Amino acid sequence: MRITDVAITLFAWEAGPHTLLPGAGEHPRSGDLGLIEIRTDEGVTGLSFLGALDHPASTDAPGVARWLKPLLVGADPLARERLFKAMWAQVRHVGIRSVGAVDVALWDLAGKAAGLPIHQLLGTAREAVPVYVSSQRFAEPEAYAAQAAEVFAASWAGYKVHPPKFSVAGDIAVARAVRDAVGDRTLFFDGGWAYTAFTAYQIGLALQELGYFWYEDPLGPDDVAGYVRLAKQLTIPLIATEQPGGSLASYQPWLLQHATHALRGDVPTRGGITGMVKGARLAEAFGLNYELHYSGTALGDAANVQVAMAIGNGEFLETPLPDPIHRYATDFDWHIDAAGRTPAPTKPGLGVEVDRELIARKRI
Repeated sequence: MRITDVAITLFAWEAGPHTLLPGAGEHPRSGDLGLIEIRTDEGVTGLSFLGALDHPASTDAPGVARWLKPLLVGADPLARERLFKAMWAQVRHVGIRSVGAVDVALWDLAGKAAGLPIHQLLGTAREAVPVYVSSQRFAEPEAYAAQAAEVFAASWAGYKVHPPKFSVAGDIAVARAVRDAVGDRTLFFDGGWAYTAFTAYQIGLALQELGYFWYEDPLGPDDVAGYVRLAKQLTIPLIATEQPGGSLASYQPWLLQHATHALRGDVPTRGGITGMVKGARLAEAFGLNYELHYSGTALGDAANVQVAMAIGNGEFLETPLPDPIHRYATDFDWHIDAAGRTPAPTKPGLGVEVDRELIARKRI
């Protein structure tokens, strides 16, 4: 089997959710996605999405066409490791997001060719994984409390607070209001790289008193020394490495200096399924979990599910507040059970169909 073509169709992505406070760095409500299709001489086609609401596919599509397509056409699509290394050698010209999108399409193709879901190609570790919901940002603690109650009423496994970051007292008030509203449920807190060494410590003390499961990204994404210091001061687990995106080597200082209690990754920031699996194995070697971050698109989330079923050393999957925009142009859904878990996919490849009618109608 050989690759005969790599095609990208740009199409409009509209009506995204308000994830942040209006006027305070809110994600855009429209953008464009790219449907990547890797076609072969045996009629098997691998699919993935390029782009996200805050990172339009039109930014990266020209680089995929110019730098990655020539590496792929004529190649064996099942030689994923060789192709991954060849694409990674071009990151001076194309972004990691582009490598990740193409890599996911190659895995989708391989699963379809084998008639198996991707997690079975990787080696299935489990049949279901818990999914937690990440909050929007609100101005008042009561709004967070109400949303958290709705999330647990719908049987999700956990709720992650993205605080308004107005003040230390205000953010702690949000964390306390959510805990009071939902009782002994699994809660997470994401500082969004917003705090100083002093304010991160103040909030961390409150979070560990309130029994939050982990404290995510309180300091800057490169502040390894700051996380080492904070980890010695607090007992609540600290989670970092979601950003910046990078190669496997970017995890080294975090691991060697014991600066995080788990590694993080997703399709756009780690180079697709291949990059995430490498990260998960590296974390496992250090006795750590690899906790998957929301990927930005429905096909990216489908890839996250496949990885989560195969790696075993990660407790949760993340999704933003459930909204049709996160299933846009696909039939993807979580199918959450009473325990807040989504089941292992059974269909070949990513196990997701794209809405070609919508894509044709919204084509750019």
